[in-house]
Amino acid sequence: MTTVRAPETVSEEPPPMSRGRYLYLLAAVTWPAQVIAIVGTMSGNTQAAVAQHFRTTHIAWFVVTLFIVTLAITPFAMRFGQIYGKRKVMLVLIVVGLVGDVIVALSPNYTVMLAGRALAGFYGPVAALVLASVRDLFPRERVANVYTVIGAVMGGASLASPLVAGLLMDHFGWRSVLWTMAGVTVLSVVCVAAIPETPIRGTLAGLDWLGGVLMGTGTALVAVGVGMGGDWGWTSAGVLGCLIGGGVLFALFVRVELRTPRPIFDVRILGRRSVSTVLTGPALLVGTSNIAPTVLTFLALFPAIPHVSASLGWSLTHLALIGIPAALAWIAAGLLTGYALRAIPPRAVWLTGSLTLTAGLFLCALYHRTTTEIILTGIVVAVGTGVVQGTSNAMIVSVVGPDDQAPANGLSGMLGAVIAILGLQLVFVVMSNESNVLNGTAFYQDAAFTNGYYVLTAMAALGVLISTLMPRVARPADALAT
Repeated sequence: MTTVRAPETVSEEPPPMSRGRYLYLLAAVTWPAQVIAIVGTMSGNTQAAVAQHFRTTHIAWFVVTLFIVTLAITPFAMRFGQIYGKRKVMLVLIVVGLVGDVIVALSPNYTVMLAGRALAGFYGPVAALVLASVRDLFPRERVANVYTVIGAVMGGASLASPLVAGLLMDHFGWRSVLWTMAGVTVLSVVCVAAIPETPIRGTLAGLDWLGGVLMGTGTALVAVGVGMGGDWGWTSAGVLGCLIGGGVLFALFVRVELRTPRPIFDVRILGRRSVSTVLTGPALLVGTSNIAPTVLTFLALFPAIPHVSASLGWSLTHLALIGIPAALAWIAAGLLTGYALRAIPPRAVWLTGSLTLTAGLFLCALYHRTTTEIILTGIVVAVGTGVVQGTSNAMIVSVVGPDDQAPANGLSGMLGAVIAILGLQLVFVVMSNESNVLNGTAFYQDAAFTNGYYVLTAMAALGVLISTLMPRVARPADALAT
């Protein structure tokens, strides 16, 4: 079958820019790329309080709902960014996400809160759109450095956001953290409004609505099946129906994408080994690193109740303070990764970081009962995360051309969201086997946290295994020069 594509306008190389202009644009793109991580960290730190306040055992949906919406709209957001300009699309998404943040902060019950989280999920594709915009906005010799800075600043966000959240929640309550998240999103609107519009590379004709709906719905069904397995029974009609139905929709999604002239995601690029391994391996590692802090949150912040809860009963401020060494390690690892990529093949840098992250998660499973253990294991995880976050985007640049940059970033984000959704549900299902329900809230025994970290270790190890299949790829600077 011959594939017919709409005419595209390929962007010209951005002109050289002054140092002042470079720093201005760098700041403008770095903040929106961080907000999903900042908001994720801050909202994650409120999960324990939210679960106890609303007396729910389904707190996983606080995060999963956001991820599902992000996944469902990401393919459309990336394509609209090509059609209408990424800046316009980002502004719309951020405003909708801001409305969701306000609803979450005001929510009188857990159902309304989940509705707000669904709207907040519209912000999810912004990070991928920002990363796809970098190549349009900066001269090629600066692109790799911009990606490195964005990755390193995530470490700074991981340092500041828990401290801010801790001070707010300990002095003003958990709703104050949610209102701060809304303020963070407002600043993101200002930053995106300050960047130039990106070139147009397509038309609306033939937009693959069906593919996007199949992908989003399929993932949602599988997430529901995994998340409700413990309550409904793994062999119940409801769980099996969700899992089988989701699998069927995934298969239909691939079939539709292969037959559509202009697919929402060109899955054909996954037929290239260099692209498929660079997308799937990192997606597993990045997705795992994004959900790992959730286990620590419930370990540290739930109360210690003899024979009921083996959590540590810390304040959020205490957890944030002992997390400072790990945050500093993340920043240092991210910055050093940028220098390493100039001289060392990215595959070697990536494997070093991914092995470190996997080892750190395994150590967390064994040692998580004292402040010293959590500080030391956290540093190992943070070093691995810093390298992984700092390398993943650079590797995508190394294996795809300018016209495939947005689809590849979108597909990477989509895979990461799928992994985060299913991985988080799986972690809570495993942990629930070692839990006690008191007044409508699940409290966890020590074995629950150990098993949760083992699940994360297995996910990261699978990412490492896939990563070993990566071919040697060019250094980002070399790839951008071609």
